[in-house]
Amino acid sequence: MNNLTSIDQTTDTPSNVFSTMNPLIPQNPSSTWTFSDGNTTTTSVNTVSIALSTLGFSKGKWYWEVKVGAEVPAGLMVGIAKEGININSAFLGEDAFGYAYFVTGNKYNNGNQGAYGDAMTNGDIISVAYDADNGTIWFARNGTWQNSATQIEIENGTTTNSAFSGLDTTATYFFSLGNGGSTYTNYANFGNPPFTISSGNSDANGYGNFEYAVPSGYYALNTKNLAEYG
Repeated sequence: MNNLTSIDQTTDTPSNVFSTMNPLIPQNPSSTWTFSDGNTTTTSVNTVSIALSTLGFSKGKWYWEVKVGAEVPAGLMVGIAKEGININSAFLGEDAFGYAYFVTGNKYNNGNQGAYGDAMTNGDIISVAYDADNGTIWFARNGTWQNSATQIEIENGTTTNSAFSGLDTTATYFFSLGNGGSTYTNYANFGNPPFTISSGNSDANGYGNFEYAVPSGYYALNTKNLAEYG
């Protein structure tokens, strides 16, 4: 007999579906991503590959969280990927299609790593805020926006302390996870968390259940929000 808990419940409805990670994207034989908990928990085993969200966006402002699992996440990358990225033979950020916050604390795009923020460790929750209207992305670790960015700056669109700015605002992007060749599990929260939330925050439309505050003007990635803002 299976015992349901609060994290087994979902706020999805037929009229409003939240994004998950996408298990249907073809992977090459060496890629060994597995998906569970409604495709919000991902496990990747010793492969260089990328997993993408089911929903993409080309405009609007979007927020999601990722919880780092118990394993030492030596190759973890959290970020966004431009449509057309090669998911099977590159790190997230190894080419011009990926933008990542790397487990070491560096940022990574087009093969270039640069100093950015704190190193990640087991149990961390990484927040991602992406402004698709202005092509700018920020990351937070356990509620602290990195590179001295503040929530007010993010809400105002100030790009000085962002991770990346100047992204192609005509392109479609997906939230993404990258594996640099390690074995670990991560938990993606698009508003339906596969892990226990100790606080509880929703977007301005009342959608989602997040550990940390959603910046004003940013929204959970679901079909109703996409219809309104995306």
